Amino acid sequence: MTSLKQEVNKVLKHEFTKLITNLEQDYDVIEAMPLEDIEQALQHMGLNGNKCYAAIRKKLTHTALTNRKGQLLYWLSPVWEPQWAGQAVTAQDIPIQQYSFPLEDGAIDISCAWGDAFQSRPAFLTFSWKAHISEQRDFWLRLINPETQEIRYEDCVGNSLSGEETLTHNELGFNPAQETWALSIYTT
Repeated sequence: MTSLKQEVNKVLKHEFTKLITNLEQDYDVIEAMPLEDIEQALQHMGLNGNKCYAAIRKKLTHTALTNRKGQLLYWLSPVWEPQWAGQAVTAQDIPIQQYSFPLEDGAIDISCAWGDAFQSRPAFLTFSWKAHISEQRDFWLRLINPETQEIRYEDCVGNSLSGEETLTHNELGFNPAQETWALSIYTT
């Protein structure tokens, strides 16, 4: 039985690799991809959906950044590590964290809150921004491990001068209430 499972996993890995390779060719498909549906399908097949989901998202984000390499990086913030990020404290102990990144032509104000999984709610990170700048730009969120500088999550959150994103631990690929993290933003 073990050899059958190994053979099935080998075939699935090969097909998964082909899928990723094909997706890398078409950025529009990546943008429209229903990652939550893929995660559920992977779990239905008995695979670790969370790890596969995080791997798919990381690979596709890298591909998206590579495809957009020609875009000008307009501004990159310093890294900010919110107080208590990833530390064992109760949700009610953590107030909304705020930080302001100064720019030559204004500032970008950041707020974030996070919490651990509770009942049916997954662990999450809510990130909001308000840009006080003269022109619209694409805003990118980058979350890193502050100890290793490894990029844990990176995605374009839009081009609005203000907005809010709530990301679950499945989307992030890590639990923001239990693992340390820091953030930076950049604009293109």
